[in-house]
Amino acid sequence: AKRRRWVYLLAVLLSAVCSWMSASRSVAVCMLMILIGILFMTFKGRARVAVLLIGVLLAAGVILLDNEILLSIPGISRLAEKGVVSEERSHMWAYGITLVRQRPILGWGYGVSTSLNTVVEGLAFHNSYLSTTIETGIVGVVLVFLFLVTVLIRGYILFFRTHNPELLTILALLTDFMIIFYGESSMMSVGGSEGFLFWGCVMWLLAAERQESKRSEIKA
Repeated sequence: AKRRRWVYLLAVLLSAVCSWMSASRSVAVCMLMILIGILFMTFKGRARVAVLLIGVLLAAGVILLDNEILLSIPGISRLAEKGVVSEERSHMWAYGITLVRQRPILGWGYGVSTSLNTVVEGLAFHNSYLSTTIETGIVGVVLVFLFLVTVLIRGYILFFRTHNPELLTILALLTDFMIIFYGESSMMSVGGSEGFLFWGCVMWLLAAERQESKRSEIKA
């Protein structure tokens, strides 16, 4: 179990490094959740609380005393420079909402976002939820969102019942992805590496829930 925990810790640290190097604003915001994942997998009991308090105090000190350290993180630097939403993205999203209003119920058809985007040609709308609404309409995005939220809630319930570190890793990844998809279009993109990993984690979580359900039936 200890050996597996260090493997998961290494995976989370690699995720943090990739987040740092990506210069993505949405990913930079999610780095906090990655650090929380490191905390929960490395420390237990009072040590976990102590490290959390030290981390909060250090973060507060960095923010209040020396913003240059914080701004050295590429994603945070872009967040400070351009804000949460850049002017280009705000134009794309405004145009995307116009497309949704034209065909609100069933949308324009799956995979057509890049061809419909006339603000930045050849790109999707840098928002997976907006892109999904454009392509599949309100019906499609509601069904997808309800499915994902249900899977996450059931996953967290299972984790608090089993305290399985593998489950925590997958849940942290999925939660991060669902936040990141607010500023990225990769959730439903065909052939996208991020989307492939995301839906792979969803399938893993469904399999884990099914396996636990079978175990409960056997015990009963």
